[in-house]
Amino acid sequence: MGAPGPAAAAGERNGSTSPTGPLGAPAAADALALGKAALDGARRRALDLVQRAEAAPEDRGLNGQAAQALCDVADLSIHVALVARFRAEPPTSVTALVRGEDDLDGGLKRELEGLVRDAARLARAALDAPGTPTEAEVAALRQDEAFAETLAAWAMGPTRAVLSGAGRRLPKLLAANRALGSAREDASPLRLEGRFLSLAPWPVGDSAGGRALLEEATALAPVPMNALFLGDAAWLTDDPAAARAAWERARTAELKGPVDALVQELATLRLAAAEPGE
Repeated sequence: MGAPGPAAAAGERNGSTSPTGPLGAPAAADALALGKAALDGARRRALDLVQRAEAAPEDRGLNGQAAQALCDVADLSIHVALVARFRAEPPTSVTALVRGEDDLDGGLKRELEGLVRDAARLARAALDAPGTPTEAEVAALRQDEAFAETLAAWAMGPTRAVLSGAGRRLPKLLAANRALGSAREDASPLRLEGRFLSLAPWPVGDSAGGRALLEEATALAPVPMNALFLGDAAWLTDDPAAARAAWERARTAELKGPVDALVQELATLRLAAAEPGE
């Protein structure tokens, strides 16, 4: 993602479970249907919370909930779009899957850019609200801010992201977010920073450093998204055996919600494309 890896922060907050198909993988039709239903619900919730937050700009709780809800919408939107696209247009290579977010529709990117800019603004408003936020509130709000800023840079594309200063700003923002507690929310800070470093272009990117962060994230929280991104990082560092092992972990990991089901379908597609001889 111009600043890459947006689908990295909010999936564990979508709490419903999904049925599974053979070998523990999500039933394909169910994964996309559940994802779309969850996205519809997330959009309604976000609209309500944003309207309430705009009417109460000094309410830390409402502004924080609205920021988180918008991040959830963005996360679900990307995963639903990826699965729908790959079903309609089967990918021709593993790299096309790993970097599939870059080729998503420009209209979706513009929509999400506006949405996550609102999320970052609301997160900062919550931080600046009267009174002293708790450490847990600060950590959650900084995570949403970091996710939103990373996604905004991806949506802008490389040229606009560079001109906006994102290449200088985001590494500092992501490192500061990780310093607040790397294990929280299924190791979301490690996942977000690792994904960013794995996919960002030179001179910002660091494929080896990104892979190391994703290895730590997966060790702390072996959830599907951490393992999926670890596999991607391994593939991009020319380690296909490690990539396949990580994607297999993603495919068979315990499901927590609709994002996980979509992630597992993406892992299954990667495994099929990465078969030796393919």
